[in-house]
Amino acid sequence: MKTLSWHGAALLAAVLVVGPAAWAEGPEITYPPAAAESGLQDSHRQQIDAYVKYWIDALVTADATDRIVSVRRRFLDGYNQYGSKAGEHQDAYAKSVADHGKALLSGKLAADDALAPLKEVNFAISVRMMSQVSLQPLAEVMITHKNPAVRWFGWNAYAMLRSPVLAFGGRPVRTMYAAMEKALAAETDPHVLSEAMVAFRMSPKPAPGQGVTPEVHSETQEEFLKILGKNWTSLCRKVIAVDGTTSEAASSAVGSLTLIKAGLGDSADTKALLQMALNMAYAGGMAYDRAGQMQAAAQAAQQAVGADVEAEGAGADADALAAAKKLAAQLGKKLEDVARMKGDFEQVFAANTTLLTSCERALNAFAGRGDPGDQYIRKPLNSRAAVGARGAAVRLGILKWVDELKKSHKLKDPTEMLRAPATAPAATAPAKAP
Repeated sequence: MKTLSWHGAALLAAVLVVGPAAWAEGPEITYPPAAAESGLQDSHRQQIDAYVKYWIDALVTADATDRIVSVRRRFLDGYNQYGSKAGEHQDAYAKSVADHGKALLSGKLAADDALAPLKEVNFAISVRMMSQVSLQPLAEVMITHKNPAVRWFGWNAYAMLRSPVLAFGGRPVRTMYAAMEKALAAETDPHVLSEAMVAFRMSPKPAPGQGVTPEVHSETQEEFLKILGKNWTSLCRKVIAVDGTTSEAASSAVGSLTLIKAGLGDSADTKALLQMALNMAYAGGMAYDRAGQMQAAAQAAQQAVGADVEAEGAGADADALAAAKKLAAQLGKKLEDVARMKGDFEQVFAANTTLLTSCERALNAFAGRGDPGDQYIRKPLNSRAAVGARGAAVRLGILKWVDELKKSHKLKDPTEMLRAPATAPAATAPAKAP
C-alpha cells in the first residue's frame, strides 16, 4: 500500500497534466557558461535570485493546473541550464530556492487557495531533483510541513541530501540528525513514515566518490541507530494497530538495523539491536494474527452479503460471520463495507508476513545463529494451516524467541515494553488506496 492516498489526485495532476512548453515571460539567466562551473560573481547570483523569486511568485498566483506544472518546469530549467558540471551555479540556485521556498511553504500561499496542495506538491517535486547542501534548511521545513505529500517529498529529498551533507561535515551534519529525529518522532502518516525510513538505510560501508570518510559513515550509523531506538516503541505500537503501510515502513526499518550491524560489526550494540528486532517481531506477530482474523471476517462478510437475505450468512462460517459483524461494529461500518475491505486486509496480512520474515533473519544474524538459523516464525508462516491456526503458531514461535533471548542476552519481555497506554485508540482498518 505505497500509494499516497492522501494526495493521490494532486500528485497525479502534478505529473500528468501537460501545460505549455514555455512561458514567454520573466527574467532570464544569461551569464557565460564558464562562470557556472567556477567563478560566479555577485551579478550572476542576483540573476539567479531574480529568476527563482519570479517563478516562486508565479507559483503563488497561478490559477490553473497547467500553469502550476509549467512553473515547476521553469524551476528545473533554471537549475539544469548549464548542465550537471555547473557546480557553483546549481549550489547558488539551490540556496535561492531554499530561501524563497521556505517562505512559500510557511504561509505565503493563501489559506483559501484551493490549488495550494497542488502548488506545494509541484514545488516539492522540483526540490527533490536537487541535491545541494544549501537546500538543507528547506528540507527541514518540508519534513515537518502540514501537507503529508510535502513531508513525503521532504524525506525523499533528505535521502538525496544525506551524502552531500555528510561530506560537507560540521554543523549541517548535526542539524541533519536533530531535524530527522524531531520529524520522525512527530510523524503520524504511515505513507510518510515508510518514505522516512528510506533516509535511514545506509550501506555497510561508504560508497566511493561521495567524499564521506569511513569514520563519518560509522558515526552516522551509530547516530541513526540512536534515533531509530528512540522512536522504536512508537513504531512497534503503530504496527500492532494493523496498518499495512506502517508494516512496510517497519520492514524497511529492520533492514536498516541489519545494514547498521553489518557496517559497525563488533562495535555495534548487539543487545540493543536484538531487543529492537525482538520487539518488532512481537508487534508484527500481533498484527499478523489480527490481520488474519480481519481477513477471515471480511471473507465471511463477503459470503454473507452474497447469500440469500432470508438465510443470512448461509455460505459463511458462523464464528467468522459473528467476527465480521463485530468488526463492522468496531469500525462503524456496514457488513457490505467490511466485505469490500477483504483486499485491504489481505495486503496487511502480506505486509506483516514480510515484516516477520525480516525480523527473524535479523534475530538470527544479531544472535550469531547464521542463515537461515532458527525458523520459529518462518515455519508457521509458510505452513498450510488455516489462517487462525497460523496466527497462533506464529505468536508461539515469537514467544520461543522471547524465552531464549531473555536467557541468553538478558533481553526484556516485549509484552510489557509495548503495552499500549490506557488512552491508545483501538485498532483501525487499513487506509484505502484511491
